[in-house]
Order: sequence, then C-alpha cells, then structure tokens
Amino acid sequence: VKTPRKYLDLPYYHHKRTKQDKSTYPLATACALRDESQIRVAFSGVCPFPFRISDMENKLNDTAQPLAARVEQAVNCIPAETLNDIEGSFSFRQFAVKKMLHDIINSLGASN
Repeated sequence: VKTPRKYLDLPYYHHKRTKQDKSTYPLATACALRDESQIRVAFSGVCPFPFRISDMENKLNDTAQPLAARVEQAVNCIPAETLNDIEGSFSFRQFAVKKMLHDIINSLGASN
C-alpha cells in the first residue's frame, strides 16, 4: 500500500460501533479525514460491502444546510440495503451511522 505523504498528518476520525461492548462484532465502522475543508468518509459493516460515496461526502460538506439535514441526506446516499441480521437490526445500524456522521462532522470541525 502506498499512501501519499500529504495524507499522513491530516485530521482523521475512526470508530467501530458495536451493539454491546468493544469485544463484540462491529455493526458499523467509519473512517474519515478532513482534507482542507472537505470531509472524506468510508463505511464498512453497514452494507454487504465497504463503501465510500462522493455524493454522501458532498451532502456532508454542504455547510449551507443545517447539520441534521446534512446527516439525513448523507444517510440517504447509502448505496445498498442496510444490513439487518442477527448481529444488528436495520434500525440500529441506521442509528449508528447517523451518530457517527454527527461525530465525524463535530470531530473534524466542519459543522456550521
């Protein structure tokens, strides 16, 4: 893996959301970084495959919108059906993604 040096010192966020505690299987994992004024974000555990969607990032970075609206619009960009299995329900995973998106925006200093 080669990573351009400019990305090594950027502000970042990483969190694994579990249903009960740190030792259980993660229901959703988010990784994000802020490059200049833009947040880049990727998820795994939400859909059957990991994803990074530019439309989701565009919604998150639209500071003309209030934070709650940005998060709701970003969640609507999830590229496939949210998983609903024994590990975690559809609604719990959706809740986890929304919480992580709020945390990402607040942590990386891109809220309005």
